[in-house]
Amino acid sequence: MSAPIGPPLPLSARQRVGRVLLAPVHAVLWVWYGPLWLRAAFALAVVLGVGGGSYYLAVLRPEQKRKLAITQAWFQFDAAAAVGHEPVALESIATVLELDPGNETALRRKAGIESGNADPADAGMGVLTVRGNLRNNRLPEAEREATKRLAHAPFDWVAHCARATAALARGDRDVGVRFVNQIPAPDHPQTRPDAGGLLTAFRLFREAGRDATPLRVFVRNIFVKDLGSPADLAAPAPFKLQRIECYTEGFDADPDRPPEAGLVSHWAAVSALADRAADESLAAGDVATLAGLGRVGARLSAELFAFRRAGQVTEDQYPALRKELDDRATKVWTAVLERDPTNPDAYHGLALLKWRAGDYAAARDFVARGLAACGDDPQLYAMMATMLRAEDRPQDASAAIWKVAERNPDKLVWWILAAEASVAARRRDLAIAACERGRRASPGNPWLVRTEAGLHLEAGDAHKALELLNSLGEPAVLSEPAAARMYAHALTASGLGILVDDFLAKAEQPAQEEGSKVGSPRTAAAAFRGVLDSEPSADRAAAVADRAGKLLAKWVDHPDLLRVRADALAHAAEVGEPRWQPVRVAAAVKAYELARAKRYADLGSAAALARLRLKGERRPDLALKDIAVVRGSESVEPVPVDALEVLGAVLAANDLDAEAIRVLDKVRRTGRATAGGLAVLALTYHKQGDRAAAEDALKAAGELPLTPRDRPDYLLAARTIRQEKP
Repeated sequence: MSAPIGPPLPLSARQRVGRVLLAPVHAVLWVWYGPLWLRAAFALAVVLGVGGGSYYLAVLRPEQKRKLAITQAWFQFDAAAAVGHEPVALESIATVLELDPGNETALRRKAGIESGNADPADAGMGVLTVRGNLRNNRLPEAEREATKRLAHAPFDWVAHCARATAALARGDRDVGVRFVNQIPAPDHPQTRPDAGGLLTAFRLFREAGRDATPLRVFVRNIFVKDLGSPADLAAPAPFKLQRIECYTEGFDADPDRPPEAGLVSHWAAVSALADRAADESLAAGDVATLAGLGRVGARLSAELFAFRRAGQVTEDQYPALRKELDDRATKVWTAVLERDPTNPDAYHGLALLKWRAGDYAAARDFVARGLAACGDDPQLYAMMATMLRAEDRPQDASAAIWKVAERNPDKLVWWILAAEASVAARRRDLAIAACERGRRASPGNPWLVRTEAGLHLEAGDAHKALELLNSLGEPAVLSEPAAARMYAHALTASGLGILVDDFLAKAEQPAQEEGSKVGSPRTAAAAFRGVLDSEPSADRAAAVADRAGKLLAKWVDHPDLLRVRADALAHAAEVGEPRWQPVRVAAAVKAYELARAKRYADLGSAAALARLRLKGERRPDLALKDIAVVRGSESVEPVPVDALEVLGAVLAANDLDAEAIRVLDKVRRTGRATAGGLAVLALTYHKQGDRAAAEDALKAAGELPLTPRDRPDYLLAARTIRQEKP
């Protein structure tokens, strides 16, 4: 009996390795000694495998590599075309022709670049030639190529922008504005503008006086959605900068209007793009992009303020975000200055950072170094003037800028600065003279006309103001809210009641017509406000409130209309007989609370509500709560002088005398204090026992025009101080 067969003995590691190594040999032997058909099949497989592999290595693989290289070259061409970079585009075409000498597209595009005449049916070439001509300031050529392109592609965004740019640059404003108005809507199905195209359109819209709201809506709702995408992060630094600049354009031009809440959600992506662009630009020594990042950083800083004020960034979040911006700005401006010691933007940027941080000596040093290195630079002189005004030396600032303006009589910017500095120095005569000199350098300049008209209004010469504003033409006045406000003010102050009503009707009409390019609800609201700027009248204020209310039936919750209606109701409550009638006060309070609930309340509205609480309701405690936003903003951002004056009065009413004196004295140093504000300052000094300071403030109040609004506070101060005078 044989022994039972058990399980096979396990193989050792050596045996297993041997079997694996010998397996191919066993297979070959099996085939070799197998049937004839098997040997023939094996031989055929070997021949085919070797032959196929050789063909792939010798023919197919090089062809794949060649095609891939051609594809990559065309990608490079498209990227260069998008920014109008002709040298890089030619390099890309040369690469294609090296790999494919007979490539018809490459030959055609090469000939087009060299001759300057692109095939208008070729979209890539159309973009390249148009943007290339723009990039190199060949505006007639840009307009020619744009016109050709539009014949084949009527919705080509770049071509429309190029045509408008060329017309405005040569001074043909009527044609330029017409071309700007023909730019398609950014969300049109046949056009999708890139960042560069959008930035060009924003500039053109501003130059042409066209409302840029459709562009901002596109940026807010569509453009920002893919910010920080892998494509963004992989793009060159200049492209990243353009993306960030477009983001900043998504904000409304009105600094008092809360920004769109959705924009704050993209802040982290924008910050990441900016950091990446800064690092790449530093590594490449790209001064232009570094300087661009510095400039856009200043806009981001202003927008962070807006986020904070609108409650979209908390007080806990704000300091870290603020530091992030300042650190990046310091890094890029320092790098720019190291590479370009005569760059005025870098000196200004670093001076501003130091000034905001409270290092005034360092700020002054940067300005002084900048002026020594760069000569007469407007923004450095403007910064110097700001510093001198802060040091209560506005006369020195005005004198310094006037000297430079006299050295540069044909340069408009200096007369604008001279006018601003003279206003700060309370030299209305010099400010008017600066405007007149500026208008010689730039006849009909809207800013100078408006500024000079405003100065004449302040001096009580409404007729001269009207004469100046009429020189702009009615369409220009109606299309610019600041001009519309001033015109309504001048008409009202001139006692031209019929003309006031007629002008308001014209200002309202564009607001009724959605899509109008003449005006907007903002223009109508500005005109209403101009009526309120004149001598107070309860009936006039009530009429303005009524007109604003009717427009709100169509433009529901429009922030400008909401605010001006609330201001008009407050106006009527304050100057009506009897003053501070409870029904009128309650109506005004309700209007301000509605604006606040819609998050449309600005610092001025908060101050106006606080004044209603203080004067109308006799509730200084509520007034202190309502003005908290002004109190909290005062140390970190510019606050309107009238809001500061109300803050001072509310603080005084709550027995916060030291803080009230500080705020009201700050207002006094601006040169824009009212008789009522100085009277409150005098009373507060008197309460503190400083009789000399009280007498001085009261005397200063008596030298100013005494409006019905100021009279009660002034009379109270005068009676209190003079009756108790020893």
